[in-house]
Amino acid sequence: MAAVNPWESLISTSSASYRELDLRTEIHDILYGDKSRGIYPHGRWLVVRHYRKDSSGKKVPCNCRSEVWGSANKSTQHKCSYCGGHGFIFDDSFAIGYIQWEYPVSTMEKEEAFGSIELVAPAVYFEYNVVISDEDFIIIPVTSDDGELPSGVVQIEKKLKVNVVNKMRSDFGRIEYLRCRVSEEHK
Repeated sequence: MAAVNPWESLISTSSASYRELDLRTEIHDILYGDKSRGIYPHGRWLVVRHYRKDSSGKKVPCNCRSEVWGSANKSTQHKCSYCGGHGFIFDDSFAIGYIQWEYPVSTMEKEEAFGSIELVAPAVYFEYNVVISDEDFIIIPVTSDDGELPSGVVQIEKKLKVNVVNKMRSDFGRIEYLRCRVSEEHK
């Protein structure tokens, strides 16, 4: 009797290897859906905020940095309209991502008098080709009930700080998708 592979119909021959699932296709279908196969989209619009870098790779300081940040009496409530109080200029780009709000972080435990507590942190998933680093922020914009962005100025629902970017790779090393561990920024 021949061995049966229950995943045979899901194995892609157009991927990095014919021996494994094409996770790029799977994450794309999760984020954008595939109506022909009855898969509904689960992704949402997100704004990835990158610090602008100069030719040497250093962050470009905002004009407010010398006025407020350079002084000894720096205001913690500073809200510059260009940098949002971070002291550096940034560029925004839109991306479709999926947020898992209670992602357990097994390496993070907090010891208390009554025992240890496993900490949870949100995780955001993107396709493999989204440019993001652990210096960036993810902005969750306010969307319509249908998940569409309004025209004009985007309002912020939440702001997340990217702590770690994991490049999830296949058995043969190809990047299949990105998982970002984030924390909510309270400013």
